[in-house]
Amino acid sequence: MLGAYGMVTLALRSLGLPFAPPGSASFAGLLLAYAYTNVPLFVLMTLPAMGTLEREQQEAAYTCGASPAQCWRFIGLPVLAPYLAAGWMLIFTWSVGLYGVAFALAGSAPNSPIRLMTLQIGLALTSSTSHQNRAAVHGTLLLLIAGATLLGYRLLMRRAARWEI
Repeated sequence: MLGAYGMVTLALRSLGLPFAPPGSASFAGLLLAYAYTNVPLFVLMTLPAMGTLEREQQEAAYTCGASPAQCWRFIGLPVLAPYLAAGWMLIFTWSVGLYGVAFALAGSAPNSPIRLMTLQIGLALTSSTSHQNRAAVHGTLLLLIAGATLLGYRLLMRRAARWEI
């Protein structure tokens, strides 16, 4: 869509707008690729949480004189916040561990402007034997980050379960 001959690029150029898409090995290109894959996944994971909001809660708030904004502020967001935070934690863990997208876009060049941990592990494992310890340390850090976020996810989902009937 955003490549040199992508649909969005060609449409904007046909309108006379000078549009240059971000390079695939740039931070903006990687950010767009991650957003393209992770935003729909986040929506699919958090959409079932909307079922915890009940129509009776909204009607009770309106009966008490609450505006729609107050209803969302005092009822909707407190109920949905643990689900949204837990979904964000899963997407974060998924994104940190994702190697294929970053490798496809940035490659394995040692002078790449993108310095993701997964790319550094791959580079250390393929370069020489002197960097094997660095790869082990990065891998351990990656496991600790994933473990901490998944623990946070479990705690948030336990808190969110209070609203389920």
